[in-house]
Amino acid sequence: MKKTVFTFIFLVLIALGSYAQKFMLDSSESMVKWTGEKISGKHYGNIMLKSAELTVEDKMITAGEFVIDMKTITCTDLENESWNKKLVDHLNSEDFFHIEKYPTAKFVLKSVQKMSGNNYRVKGDLTIKDVTRPYGFKAEIMKMNGKYLLSGTMVVDRSDYGVKYGSKKFFKNLGDKIIYDDFKLEFKLLMK
Repeated sequence: MKKTVFTFIFLVLIALGSYAQKFMLDSSESMVKWTGEKISGKHYGNIMLKSAELTVEDKMITAGEFVIDMKTITCTDLENESWNKKLVDHLNSEDFFHIEKYPTAKFVLKSVQKMSGNNYRVKGDLTIKDVTRPYGFKAEIMKMNGKYLLSGTMVVDRSDYGVKYGSKKFFKNLGDKIIYDDFKLEFKLLMK
């Protein structure tokens, strides 16, 4: 009798309350591409997520946390190995992301608002080098076969995180050595 009553109460609580489902990153089907631009051109490459988790309640995304492994930064536009290594080492250095001290960056999802169709406005907190700032961006979110596919582009102002190298906000007379403060993170994440 106790077991029947307990089961009934459990079922009622599920029916009345919301049931949260967790979705984890499928890293084999996910990618993040970075692009940084300067007056004389641009560089781009890839970076991997260390982990990602999405919470869905009543068919609505309610929370999420995406941890970027900063040690995985690669450059895919420079074919010369020496120049490629030089750029990646520079991005890893204190001039940019100081990977030794700050090995991860993180985006904590705060809200997802439907715009139209599969298009949503995503807001959350982005942490780079232990500095946290609110960020919002548009994303396409599709549910298919019990999985979620999130894709979009986040434009980040590196100067918000104290990354000053080559920035005209912090240095004068840089001429053609200016590196633009905004960089792009294009992503396609499969959550299962």
